Amino acid sequence: MNQQEEEEDHHHDDNDNEKKKFNLNILNNVEYSRRLTIEKDLEKNSSIYSLINIQFDSSGTFIFYSTLYGIKMLNIRNNSIKLFFGTTENARFMRLALYQSQKSSNDNINPTILFATAFKKNRFYLFTRNNPQDNRTEHDNDRDVYNEKPSREEILTATEEQALSSLSQSAIIHTTYGDIHIRLFPEYVPKTCENFIQHSKQSYYNGCIFHRVIKQFMIQTG
Repeated sequence: MNQQEEEEDHHHDDNDNEKKKFNLNILNNVEYSRRLTIEKDLEKNSSIYSLINIQFDSSGTFIFYSTLYGIKMLNIRNNSIKLFFGTTENARFMRLALYQSQKSSNDNINPTILFATAFKKNRFYLFTRNNPQDNRTEHDNDRDVYNEKPSREEILTATEEQALSSLSQSAIIHTTYGDIHIRLFPEYVPKTCENFIQHSKQSYYNGCIFHRVIKQFMIQTG
């Protein structure tokens, strides 16, 4: 075997190792469907979709581009994936920019920073090659997001959850024959429970009679 053949075999081995490494990061069906929905939503906004770009590094060896699974760093000389960025982020990255300073003599300082924005996210992202890549999940992120302005969807979700948690789950009906303890199910019929509680607080049901009584079956009032 000559030197060229050895180099080609070594090159193929490197590619196989890269593929094996990143095949471990396969998305489950639920997560893939969620990201695919975001992708379809993005494609409907042609003016925004056109903002997605590809970024070259200064050497011309690597390109960075956004995918469903984060940002790929691809070696275009041997067609191998070098790194993934932002795989644990719940985001579809768009505009990319790369900052590369001169190499530092301090090995602990990485001179390359990848900047990215994301679809429908009120924030930007900064990545370096020192970022943890493989062991974190979406719930493990320790990024500070408390100062961000929430999106409209996040506000609606939080409002609905707060409204449900504030609704009572039980009530007592006082009658001339004794008390009736009832259970409410705001998680299934939030609007019905809300109306009932509001009317009760306003004494709407005071003095109402049971206009329909079927022995051992039902009573009806209101």
